[in-house]
Amino acid sequence: AAVLTLLLCRRMVYPLEQLNKASREIAAGAYGQRTSLPGSDEIAGLSRSFDEMAAAVEDKVNALQNHLQEREDFIAAFTHELKTPMTSMLGYADLLRGTEVPPATRQKAADFIYHESKRLEALSGRLMELMQLNDGEPPTLEPVRLNTIFRQLTRALPAGEPPLSVPECSLTVLAQPELLCDLLYNLVQNARHATPPEGSITLEVSEQDETVALTVRDTGCGIPAGDLPRITEPFYMVDKSRARQQGGSGMGLALCERIAVLHGTHLIFESTPGAGTAVTLTLTKAKEDDHETA
Repeated sequence: AAVLTLLLCRRMVYPLEQLNKASREIAAGAYGQRTSLPGSDEIAGLSRSFDEMAAAVEDKVNALQNHLQEREDFIAAFTHELKTPMTSMLGYADLLRGTEVPPATRQKAADFIYHESKRLEALSGRLMELMQLNDGEPPTLEPVRLNTIFRQLTRALPAGEPPLSVPECSLTVLAQPELLCDLLYNLVQNARHATPPEGSITLEVSEQDETVALTVRDTGCGIPAGDLPRITEPFYMVDKSRARQQGGSGMGLALCERIAVLHGTHLIFESTPGAGTAVTLTLTKAKEDDHETA
């Protein structure tokens, strides 16, 4: 009787020991640890619940680690973006302050300081926009005619080559007008930077049952396949030297992606090096009984 009682107690205690061991290992950082006890009794049910809890904790920890890594990458990229121009600006400023220099050198130094100051000013503005989009309240989407957005976009774009080809479109979508116009503005400006004057940039509209797809297509230099997954990361630039010469900061597509997310969608990139790039976002079509804004 004593032996049977001991064996029975051991059988009852063993699963609890396994649960206790797993909980200690998870507390020590082994978030992939599971109990996986078989059976259909209460202890087996407790084991399954414990494993589900451990999986949820592991997912949360992984999400936090990814967030921290993204934050560290962002800070490192931001520091690099500031350090490079600031070092050169300080060098040129010290040169102008310390001695008499030829007019050509003075003009070159002044041009560089002015250009980099404008780029840093634009960078700070972009950072503020991104922070406001990340921290602010989600925008209220309202019915808006695409023709209205296209007219605002055409007026906002500076004169330049190649021109943007815009279709006539009376469709109505759910969007925040200013943010949608800013998104398209950034996509078109990026396309201009990548497309020679003799190329073409078109804005295309494709209607589905309940959605409308907007595509900005260019015939520019294209984007290598290896860069496509990262081009919406802040400060990421495919051609850093060309982007900096054009006043770029690597924030434009990050803002565009964030605006797309606030509209319940994502940017989809299709690109062939040497042939061009197409960027598409899909918006929800407004219902007929919704109030339409002109």
